[in-house]
Amino acid sequence: MASAQDVTHEIKNDLILITSKKCTEGEDIGIISQRLIGNIEKFEEDTSILGRVLPGFITILTDASGKLLTQPALDRNGLLDCFSRVYYTFDKVFGWKKVVTLLKVDLDILHVIIESLQQVESHSWYVDYFLLSWLYVILLSPFHFEKGNVDRHVLQLLDTRGFAKNNLYSGLVSNIIAEVCYKNKSLLKLPIGESLSTAQLLSLNYFLKRIISNNLAAADTSFLNENKAHLEYTISEIQIRWSNGDVSDDEQFALCMTKIMPKFFYVELYYENWSELEHIISWYLLNLDSQFTEVRYAHAHSFKKVVAIIATYMDVAIAAQLTERIITDTLALINHQDHMDVDKFHSYLILIAEFMDHVINYLPAKYIRKIVVEILPIAFNFQVVNHLNLVSQKGNQIKDTANFVCWSLVRNRRLQSLIRQDSDICQSIFPKIFVPLLVNSLFDKDFIVRKSSNAALQEFLGRISVFGSDPGLILENTVVMKLLELKYSDLNISYRDNLTLLTEIFENNERWLSDVLQWFVEFNIMKNLDLKMVKLSINTIGTFLNNSKKDNVNDIVSNLIAKFNTTQKASPSDNARLLYLCVNVEATLELNETELYVLGENVRNSRFNSSRGNEEYFKDLTILAYWNFCMHSDERPILFDTGNIDFLFDEVVRGLPTKETSDWFFDISCVFNSIVHMISNNDNKLYFDSDSSVVRFWNLFNRFFNFNNELVCSSVPMLQPNDFIRKIYVHRETLTCQAKATILSTINNDKTGDIISKIFSAESCSLGSKFTELLRFFLQDHTITDQGDVGRLVRYQACLLLQKHIGRFDDKERHGLCLEILFLLAEPSQEISNVCLGILQQEVFKNVEIYQQDSCHDLKILKMKDIYLGQCNLSILKLKESNVTYWKHFALRAGAIHSTGAQIQMAVDSFVEWYRGKSESSDDQVRIFHELIIAIPSASVIVQEKKESGTSNSVKDAVTLLNFISRVISTRVHLHTSNWDGILAKIHNLLILKGSEILKSTIVRFLPHLAAAFITVTEDNIICDYVNRIISELVGVMGRLGNSDNIPMRTMIIRGLVQIYLECGKQGDINRLTPLTRSSIFEEPLDPTNYYIDI
Repeated sequence: MASAQDVTHEIKNDLILITSKKCTEGEDIGIISQRLIGNIEKFEEDTSILGRVLPGFITILTDASGKLLTQPALDRNGLLDCFSRVYYTFDKVFGWKKVVTLLKVDLDILHVIIESLQQVESHSWYVDYFLLSWLYVILLSPFHFEKGNVDRHVLQLLDTRGFAKNNLYSGLVSNIIAEVCYKNKSLLKLPIGESLSTAQLLSLNYFLKRIISNNLAAADTSFLNENKAHLEYTISEIQIRWSNGDVSDDEQFALCMTKIMPKFFYVELYYENWSELEHIISWYLLNLDSQFTEVRYAHAHSFKKVVAIIATYMDVAIAAQLTERIITDTLALINHQDHMDVDKFHSYLILIAEFMDHVINYLPAKYIRKIVVEILPIAFNFQVVNHLNLVSQKGNQIKDTANFVCWSLVRNRRLQSLIRQDSDICQSIFPKIFVPLLVNSLFDKDFIVRKSSNAALQEFLGRISVFGSDPGLILENTVVMKLLELKYSDLNISYRDNLTLLTEIFENNERWLSDVLQWFVEFNIMKNLDLKMVKLSINTIGTFLNNSKKDNVNDIVSNLIAKFNTTQKASPSDNARLLYLCVNVEATLELNETELYVLGENVRNSRFNSSRGNEEYFKDLTILAYWNFCMHSDERPILFDTGNIDFLFDEVVRGLPTKETSDWFFDISCVFNSIVHMISNNDNKLYFDSDSSVVRFWNLFNRFFNFNNELVCSSVPMLQPNDFIRKIYVHRETLTCQAKATILSTINNDKTGDIISKIFSAESCSLGSKFTELLRFFLQDHTITDQGDVGRLVRYQACLLLQKHIGRFDDKERHGLCLEILFLLAEPSQEISNVCLGILQQEVFKNVEIYQQDSCHDLKILKMKDIYLGQCNLSILKLKESNVTYWKHFALRAGAIHSTGAQIQMAVDSFVEWYRGKSESSDDQVRIFHELIIAIPSASVIVQEKKESGTSNSVKDAVTLLNFISRVISTRVHLHTSNWDGILAKIHNLLILKGSEILKSTIVRFLPHLAAAFITVTEDNIICDYVNRIISELVGVMGRLGNSDNIPMRTMIIRGLVQIYLECGKQGDINRLTPLTRSSIFEEPLDPTNYYIDI
């Protein structure tokens, strides 16, 4: 991988190359500029190295652009567009403010820029953006532009072209307007007219910014004094229109309001308009509930600027009162959590973070304590569900902002002196910040929250000395370093590793480990609304306790469980969480089984929501996990009576959605499969209360299996091997593809390999042969339904099974299975093809280096076919059959109706390269073409299939192969055969079949290609007869259409005839086809000879 310096050098070379080219020599400019843009974009994450040479690069670009602008528009536009795209990329990577100031100020090209911008359709928006940026930087120069009315022309241009209405240009255009009006204040239109737009507001904002940043120069104060009435009216009117909702774009307008309000406040302070100052402060306090996240952040930052103005120019006491009010209002809001305005809470947290300096500087220390002790604990674990009863992203925003508050607090320089004055603050805030930041940085589901928690934690740990010398609070440097080294990017790995690592890190400080485990149990398990995270946390605790073997850790968790188990009024959800936790940790903690039994009954009998959702699926998982635990324990109660059996099948089996639609299917199926395995492989008396319960269980099991219930199907491999194979073999034709795929998936997910081992054991050798037969049946599943190629699900799982267990099969079976894999290798499904490629490379092509060298997948699999079939010692007939079957699969890569252009091109190009590798006119080439034609299903096969089942899957094969052959012929490759008559006869029989319009239209498109293939390899003196027979077929189809409304088919036929005429060099005879475009032609039977060619 090239270094940053190498990429920078390449950017420089390409920049010099494109800027030194003349527009007439720009054939390769597009390729060079695309490479240049791609290299610039590589610096988006870190611009430091490229930033050092950025001024020189912009100079090269502007010098070349300046020269280019003096050339005629027709000659320059292509190259100017290229330069503009490069400039825009620099702008995007570095930011507009940094790049625009590097543009060369050249007054000589000002008029050229204006003239170019007036040309409405002569260039792209990239050019407009580049020229507007250049215009802006020229206008920034210390010159006035009243002479020649340049400034007025600029404003008129912006208005005429409507640049301000485009969000892409709005900030740039508003800055141009502000600059022009600032230099010629008579051009500023005050007061704001009836139509208030975002662009007007933004322009006024930048205008006032220039006045304020110049410290109210004489000309500026004069303007403010002269326009006091107009400005005050404008400020008041804007607020009124905002309050009335009289704005077109709420979000963009709100962002503009947050920008301009501090300027309005400054202006009103200059006028000493105290009532209007109060109105502006009220505006901030009344608009904290915006639905837009960006607006909430901008609003808080803007309010901070106003409070800073108050503290600097008015009274610190007022700033302190406003800061105090923010905290007290936040406390009042969180006291009503049942109907809290989440957006407003978010705004308050942002304000607290922004105002942290004011909190520490102006307020008593108790307010820090209120923030950390009363507000942050709620924010750190904040959750909210949306209307779908799913955990909302808004909760993550609250947690992320809580991290922002902590970051702002610990970075404040005055915090250390404040702690020295009041040591109790340290005791209050240290654990309330440290532990939440630590656990959220490692275990929160949202990556953004983990990342911001980690950033705040790093700031906190880096300033650990701030918190005094309490030995209970100070962490050793080695502990700090180990905490900072913990990885958090992959959530599953973080859960798997970090709890154990924290035990080691806090080995000498049990307090922090206890706090972490307390959070893990009390919040992440018992209160987390995301039940997938609850499950992950419980599984993590179970594994952690099993591996830790530390009494103190076990005691901590036992006490936490006991605390919840003694709660009298626990909700059904709490009981389910507690039961699932107990089941997962019981092996380590040895909990009271009687209490577990009572808890299990409570959960099973509890009612959740009427509509099934995550809570219900978690409850199902919990009950199954509890039953599974009981079945594996030494003191198990009899479980399955009528009530439990009915719950199992009515609630769990019937109620669980399919594998494709449920996030809970895998978890529940794993436990359900374990239960079925225990029942199937042990004495029924251990698990049932009576013989009738046994019968009821298996009757319901078989009934749901016959219904193709995926949960029951997933458990079938857990039966005794004889029962499993017999059941699948008997029902193989009636099982849905989803059911078959689920069955195979269970075998594939069996990490122990017990299922497959039992099938191939010495005691059941006949089962192995039967299973091999089933596997070949699954590999050949090409079922197509309204959902598409659902057989793909079965083939994929069958391929995975073979990849894992191919060593189980004997040589003869392995040979037959690998032949099926060879056929599937040619399919367009990349996931299936890749698995098949891995199997063949592992079993067949271990020592064949050429296949490792071919980068093209399609070409590789064609060469593999030759080698493998050559090794198989097949009879001539069997070899021919294998090749024909292979082409049916390969044709899908380039002949399927829904194949992408890239897939088609790759497959056809690979086939042509492979085909041309055979000797010209050789027996191999003849054989290949024959195999392709034989692979096309005959008319008799299609008729027989329709007679037997009402439909024919062979129609799809015919369409696919015809499309593939047509695309191959289009490459002008020579296809050789001595049986052209036989090909045309086969196509004729397919063409006269009734019922399939897609097959008929495919043949109509194929016939001109067939003519082209014949012409390519045939001498001129024998072309006419065969080509005219093809013309007869096409005209015959036209005649059978009659005077119908099938315009597309008629058009297709005429286009095909035109193609044939062109192939034969008969361009001058195309006019003979004109009568076929008229409806009157069908008044009499069509005579094909009227359209024959004569060479």
